[in-house]
Amino acid sequence: MAIDIKIIQDFKLFKELNDKELEQLASIMDITAVKEGETIVSKGETAHTLYFILKGSFMIHFNSGKAFTLNKKEDIIGWSTLVTPFNYTGNVTALTAGKLISAQGNDLSMLIQSDSELSGKIMKKINSVLSERMNHAKKFSKTK
Repeated sequence: MAIDIKIIQDFKLFKELNDKELEQLASIMDITAVKEGETIVSKGETAHTLYFILKGSFMIHFNSGKAFTLNKKEDIIGWSTLVTPFNYTGNVTALTAGKLISAQGNDLSMLIQSDSELSGKIMKKINSVLSERMNHAKKFSKTK
C-alpha cells in the first residue's frame, strides 16, 4: 500500500506539505477502482476509511431524502473517519466507474499523532474544507 506523491502533491488539502510529509502520507494510501453502482460507505457503519476522488461521480445520500454529487478530483468522501463519533453519516454510491485514493483512518490517525507539524498542517486544511462542505450543506438544505 503506497502511492506516488505526484498523485497527491497538487491536492488543495496537501499543498503546504513538503516532499517528506507527502511521502509519509502517500505511504498509507492506496488506489481503489470502483464499479458503477458500488456502495462506497453506508450510514451508521464505523468510519474506517477516508477517500479522495481521482475519477468518477459519487452520490452522497441521506435517509432524509437529501443527496448531492461529488465528482471533482480530490473531493473527499468519509470525513467521519476523522470526526467523532466515527460513524458514516450518509450513504455513498458510485454513479460511474471510477478511482479513489483510500487511507485507513487508524493509519492516518497514527501518522497525524506521530508528527505534530504534519498534524497541524493537515488539520488546518481539513477544518477549512469541512467548513466549506458545511456551508454547502446549509445552502443546499435551504433550497430544498
